[in-house]
Amino acid sequence: MFSFRLSDEFISQYKDREPDWGYRDAAGNAVGEITFLRTYSRVKDDGGKERWYEVCERVVNGMYSIQKDHCKTNRLPWNDHKAQVSAQEAFDRLFQFKWMPPGRGLWMMGTPLVMVERNSAALQNPLHEDTKVMTREGWRRLGDLEGQDIEVLTSTHLYARDHQLAENKTAKWAKASVSFIEEQPSVRITYRDTVGEEHTLVASRNHRWFVCRGDVSQKGWKRITSEELQEGDILPSVKPPINYKASLSGRQHGFFFGDGSRTDGEFKQFGSSGAVMVSLFGSQNLTFTDRSVRIGQCPSAWGFLPEGRYREDKRYVLGFLQGYFAADGCVDGNGGMSISSARPEELVAVRDLFLDLGIEVSRPKLVSTSSNYKEERELWQMRINRWDVTADFFLKDEHRERWIRKTLGKSRKNKYIHML
Repeated sequence: MFSFRLSDEFISQYKDREPDWGYRDAAGNAVGEITFLRTYSRVKDDGGKERWYEVCERVVNGMYSIQKDHCKTNRLPWNDHKAQVSAQEAFDRLFQFKWMPPGRGLWMMGTPLVMVERNSAALQNPLHEDTKVMTREGWRRLGDLEGQDIEVLTSTHLYARDHQLAENKTAKWAKASVSFIEEQPSVRITYRDTVGEEHTLVASRNHRWFVCRGDVSQKGWKRITSEELQEGDILPSVKPPINYKASLSGRQHGFFFGDGSRTDGEFKQFGSSGAVMVSLFGSQNLTFTDRSVRIGQCPSAWGFLPEGRYREDKRYVLGFLQGYFAADGCVDGNGGMSISSARPEELVAVRDLFLDLGIEVSRPKLVSTSSNYKEERELWQMRINRWDVTADFFLKDEHRERWIRKTLGKSRKNKYIHML
């Protein structure tokens, strides 16, 4: 794992030395040592916790291995003897607290994630703990993931090292480790996403971003810090692949949730929606009249949003959203997608389901205050990024056909977010 190592003879001098942990309480406990063991000491293969000299060794070996690898790769001068002398001095000074890397450096430098998988994400400068990040389990607050190893969504588009061009532009899941919370000088950043919604986040001043100013081809991108961001800068955006099939029961749930009777479990549909009923429930389970298709005694749970394990199952959630869109969704003449409801609080919850699957949706907006049936009736609507779904998303033929005419085979709008 390490191309450079401090000598065993040198390290042996520190195994029995006790660092000066500073202030101790009445019971003789060093606050510094407690903080170190809680926050920066990693669990070893034998189940024990790292001691301070072992953390210093891991960090310095990692630092100098990266330097050595860089020199060898780029045919730069490297002297093992000089490096050993320099590394021993760095170790000794670190052991005595005369210098210190950031907390994420103590926690992650020299670990397999950094040294073997070449993933430096955990060493990068931080975002605010309230920032939500896309994980395999959905959107999670960064502060709630403190000290955990997770998988986050990233893209190799513009991700090649040293500004080389990356060939693979598809989104992928990458292993990452969330270091412990620190205080740093920060800036507040506002941006607009691809459906026109504004968002604000807080990042450290030296957090790094890939941005584009003008040409959105790969050659037009560069890496800058938060302090260098400008109004009009463009940042890349990615979405997770939906490579799983939608649940049939999820589709039934979503379709009923949109149009079924939540009081008695009755479900009746007319016109083109009748064909959806047949595809979801089978003609043998339905009652047909001249004008409608009906099924009764639907589960009362279908009158509520997915909960528990159903909420966590992406196949079920995808099916639910497909069914709900078939009931309350619309595809306009330009291929634009939207969902409307008189219950804005439900649209907010449904929006979270879309976002967990990586499908971008606007916040609900009031579009009407009356209807043909009632003078005072609010109608709320949210827009869906049509480029984030496929033809399989649509259960109604008319929806699918409109979407295909305006979307399939067309040039996709690039998913970029814009600095404000």
